Amino acid sequence: MRSLAKPVSNIVKSTVKSHPAFRRLAVGGARLHARTNARWDRLVRRRPTVDKKGNPIQRRELTENEAIDLAADIIGEGFLLYLSLCRELTMKGGCHGWIMVSTDTVE
Repeated sequence: MRSLAKPVSNIVKSTVKSHPAFRRLAVGGARLHARTNARWDRLVRRRPTVDKKGNPIQRRELTENEAIDLAADIIGEGFLLYLSLCRELTMKGGCHGWIMVSTDTVE
């Protein structure tokens, strides 16, 4: 399945990168993701906020191209996750979109 899904994921990524509406949305979303990830590092993982000399660590904002690449990668990986989840659910008895249908009746 991976050999088929990865090329399709790459097509999705390239389409997303060239789509004008996506480019507008991607920059904000990917930058939000990067800021949240940096905040996670600082608060939860307790990474230092100052360097060895005591100067505050400056995190630079993602450029537009970096943000678009990050957002396209997230969408491509999400697509692969969706395909693998549907495959697993189908093998276990039912994948109808995102809804699992149970044939068991309650008595």
